[in-house]
Amino acid sequence: MFAGREYELELLNGKYNSSQAEFFAIYGRRGIGKSELLRRFCEGKPSIYFYCNETTDTEQLSDFSQLVLSFGRDKIHCSATFTSWAEAFSAAGNLCGDRKLVLVLDEFPYMVRNNRSIPSILQKLWDLELRHKNLLIIVSGSAVSFMENDILGGKQPLFGRINGHYKLDPLPCLDAVKFFPDYSDADKIIAYSILGGMPCCLEKFDAGKTIVQNVEEIILKKGAPLYDFAAIALRENFREPSTYNRIIEVIAQGNTEFSGIMKASKIEARKLSVYLSALANLGIVVKDYPVELSNAGMSSENSGRYFLADNFFRFWYRYAFPNRGMLEERKTELVMDIINTDGGGIHSYASKAFEIACKDYLNEMDERGKLPFRVRDAGRYWGKITEMENGKPKTSTVEIDIVANGTEKGNYILGECKFKNELLCANSDQTA
Repeated sequence: MFAGREYELELLNGKYNSSQAEFFAIYGRRGIGKSELLRRFCEGKPSIYFYCNETTDTEQLSDFSQLVLSFGRDKIHCSATFTSWAEAFSAAGNLCGDRKLVLVLDEFPYMVRNNRSIPSILQKLWDLELRHKNLLIIVSGSAVSFMENDILGGKQPLFGRINGHYKLDPLPCLDAVKFFPDYSDADKIIAYSILGGMPCCLEKFDAGKTIVQNVEEIILKKGAPLYDFAAIALRENFREPSTYNRIIEVIAQGNTEFSGIMKASKIEARKLSVYLSALANLGIVVKDYPVELSNAGMSSENSGRYFLADNFFRFWYRYAFPNRGMLEERKTELVMDIINTDGGGIHSYASKAFEIACKDYLNEMDERGKLPFRVRDAGRYWGKITEMENGKPKTSTVEIDIVANGTEKGNYILGECKFKNELLCANSDQTA
């Protein structure tokens, strides 16, 4: 299923409709929906879509050659395969016609890792001929650090040639819940709180089954489709997955301040900063600040709080990872009991995701011009306030789920977000 991505499609179509050749890069974690986005973008356009495999350079060149030759069978006279990447890329560029040709190299890092000269080959060809063609080249990759450092980095051959890049984020809640059209609104939020916005996770749930059935069969059961999802994601991106496992688990258990994470994980401050930065770059962890905190305050390690931005990681490391022994012994029902008796149960767990959904909704209403004023920033607020009580100052700690400040000073929207399977107050017959 394909949902959302209107902005991304508009961005790509802008590149396609430009009057010059374009070289674009798009990247993000595996399963975030890059390939589906690119396939959707290519529909109805002259395009050569090549998915790079983890194979030898010779096999890769042969596969790419066959694709180019098949596309240009009436224009290229070559018996079997091209003898070099330079020849193959040049031939692809010669297939451009009146309509811009889209050349997609999906999972480009696989191609480069087997032949480190490919970026230099593309650089030379781009400078000499491809930038004069009616051509849009798109390279994509799931290896985030590799794309940022080895492809887009300032000292790399393609720096200055790739004239635009975009890091793909998970789907926001309002798009993610489209995967469950038959669920109630409450169940949509619960499903989002468990799966997050990764399409590869969302599409695994069977909307014809209850949330409990899906959690048991798709996530917690040994051998289930998402049973090793988190572990594989960490192994693909980090050399020390065990250290990252510990940090994520500590945050999932409620440690959000740097000092608390450091104490619980037993990792020294300097190293912990590096690990947290890497997790943030991958989109697993986010460092959040109270709305209106000064830029000077944002530079301090202790001024913000760390949260798991990825809902699936938050669910897995809160419930499954600490109880992996029981899951390995196929005692799924015992872990489900833990989930159901944790605080207020699954509704309590989903409350954090509900706050995110409310913030997403507020931002969407702002974009549509449905709010009384334009919003400059929206997020949580926490801190100390001082009030006068009986003529004396009294300081207390306050937390507000949503604070949106307007572009003009003095305009605010304040909100409390509650997601509970119980009465909101004694005099109300409403539940949320």
